[in-house]
Amino acid sequence: MKTFQNLLILASVVLVTASCSEDNNNEKYSIEPPMFSDMTIKTLSGSSRIHTGEKFVVTMEHQSVGKNLLRGTYKWKLNEESVAEYHQGSNGFIGNTENTNPTDTLIINEPGTYTISLAAEYEGSGNNAVSWQKKYGSYFSQYWTDNMGKVSYQYVGGYYYKYKVNADRKFTVLSAE
Repeated sequence: MKTFQNLLILASVVLVTASCSEDNNNEKYSIEPPMFSDMTIKTLSGSSRIHTGEKFVVTMEHQSVGKNLLRGTYKWKLNEESVAEYHQGSNGFIGNTENTNPTDTLIINEPGTYTISLAAEYEGSGNNAVSWQKKYGSYFSQYWTDNMGKVSYQYVGGYYYKYKVNADRKFTVLSAE
């Protein structure tokens, strides 16, 4: 009887090990960060001409929403400092149920050229990052089509599979009309 129990335990260990290694290579469980096509800056009426004292929205436009993500956090900055004027930015999400574009709403009272930045971190809920790394490596960067900024993606691993996304865009605020 004891030999039968030992065989049963050994068979269970072999089955569990085999099923785990299969899952590690299964595309279904692969983790990918969101990819972004652009960072747009528009007034509430939809104009891309921003004037002082006017509320406008900065939006990171998804190209793809990511895959098997557990949570994400966002931090917006203006000219490398936390935004001091009116500022209402999205700060993240939990789970795969919310796939909205990260946004920030601002008012700037001085004309000039500014740089808005987004720093985002995404933790995965899958068990591998092989697919994304095969396509892009551990670090990937691309410029916006108008060359007024860029977005960079970095795989950093950890207990949870983690990605960092950093994006920025230069824009001009005109004097009030």
